[in-house]
Amino acid sequence: MSSPNLEYLYGNLPARMRRDDEELFLKRFLSFFGETLDKFDGDLDTFHERVAPETASEGFLEWWLYAFFGWAWFPTWFTLARKRAFYASITKHYARRGTALGIKEFLEAFGLRVIVETEPLFFGEACSEPIWSIVGPLGIVVRLFPETDAVLEELEFFGEATASEATAMSPGQNLQRVDVDELLRFVAPVAQIIMIEEIQFSQL
Repeated sequence: MSSPNLEYLYGNLPARMRRDDEELFLKRFLSFFGETLDKFDGDLDTFHERVAPETASEGFLEWWLYAFFGWAWFPTWFTLARKRAFYASITKHYARRGTALGIKEFLEAFGLRVIVETEPLFFGEACSEPIWSIVGPLGIVVRLFPETDAVLEELEFFGEATASEATAMSPGQNLQRVDVDELLRFVAPVAQIIMIEEIQFSQL
């Protein structure tokens, strides 16, 4: 029944009330309020742990990102560590939306390795480079590398080997092209045109 707030509340009652409370009925009555205040104090003392990127729970940071920034989508393979890193950088991502650096860092947060170009490439600049069709001042080219660190396991399928060697296997988890399109939609500048180019191994 003893708690810091209960002792404070009971100790600051008029002395006559405490003297007449021989069976501690009044103190037991105040115990509810003391425990409630103790819980409030505990929540306040640990609030920094709930909002800090290093210690925030998955449920809290998902709610925080949705309530304050409208972000609610993560790939199924996104770990808590990745979500915490994204949560820690969300204000930086918002501040840099629409810039070449902002697009690159935002896509990297989801495991995509890219090169972001904001200027057209004309014929003759590089013999092995493609000629980009977007030549206006509002054009952006996002070049995707063929490999990403979003893959958690190699692509393997049932029946690759003989019947005696084959085992049940699941494909690797990765972002699809539609996911990339949606991510770019989030960081796309107003009135900008973004072209996605997948870099082939022959271009590396």
